Amino acid sequence: MNTIKNVPSRVLSRRAGLGLEADRETFDRNQSISISKAINAQEAPVKEKHARRIILGTHQEKGAFTFWSYAIGLPLPSSSILSWKFCHVLHKILRDGHPNVLQDCQRHRSNIREIGDLWGQLHDRYGQLVNIYVKLLLNKIGRA
Repeated sequence: MNTIKNVPSRVLSRRAGLGLEADRETFDRNQSISISKAINAQEAPVKEKHARRIILGTHQEKGAFTFWSYAIGLPLPSSSILSWKFCHVLHKILRDGHPNVLQDCQRHRSNIREIGDLWGQLHDRYGQLVNIYVKLLLNKIGRA
């Protein structure tokens, strides 16, 4: 009788009843952590590993639904740095994410435009940059 002595832990966890629901919870938790670490109010560049995880998440779910579900809750009007980082991460997702990301972003054009309009009217260090970046993103989304 043949027996397997060293069964990988991921196989054992799947046998223990952890299925798609647990995988989805893990995916959502990891995306939430990556988004919150990538898009924050600290005046420091976005870490590539967090942006990469978000991009890979768009490929895993074949769209940007999870990204947008967390991004909608961000307090973007409260900080121009937060808004700049949001634009930067969104640009990376549009460039390197799954092709369906563009369709998902179409639904949120008005939210993106509102952020640009808000920061375009305020005279903040990053505010004018956010306004210009939003125009670029809307142009990129509009060409779909």
